[in-house]
Amino acid sequence: MVDILARDIILIVYMLWLIITGVLVFFMQAGFAFLESGQVRSKNATHVYMKVCANIGLGTLVWWLFGFAIFSGNWNYCLLGVTDPGSVDKLNVYGHWFTMWGFCLVSCSIASGSIAERFSFKAYLIYVVLYCGFMYPFFWMDGLVGRAVVKMGLCGLCRFRSCPFSGRPDGPYRCNDCWSEA
Repeated sequence: MVDILARDIILIVYMLWLIITGVLVFFMQAGFAFLESGQVRSKNATHVYMKVCANIGLGTLVWWLFGFAIFSGNWNYCLLGVTDPGSVDKLNVYGHWFTMWGFCLVSCSIASGSIAERFSFKAYLIYVVLYCGFMYPFFWMDGLVGRAVVKMGLCGLCRFRSCPFSGRPDGPYRCNDCWSEA
């Protein structure tokens, strides 16, 4: 009885840790939005915030529908269809889902910085579906850290090489000043 109680307490603390880290990783979205909006022309700052909102909304939907099932390798988790969601062991699945959801959205957002002012919004929505539904689950299912840099860098490199900036001045770069104009 004591062993079962201790095991449940350890599992609950672990799940709490997963939720806290998931929240912290999720709030990186705001930082990336501010960073990216400072690096684009002021007319495109709204487009950056629209991309972040689409990333959160559509990325969450795709991750919930089938991304986590591909990631975990268990199709019982499709639509997060966990049997008996009240048990402590199943709560661990929800904590893991939440943390990996945060990493999925943030990695998608990091790669979107390299396509600022180059992608149409419809193309970005397609990118979010493909990234959150297939690329992230397939390439991250075996590890957490090492492959992220390679994958995000390759996404950015592919987009960077496929279409250069249009209408961008060749002079020295200057950050936009949209916050002081308000």
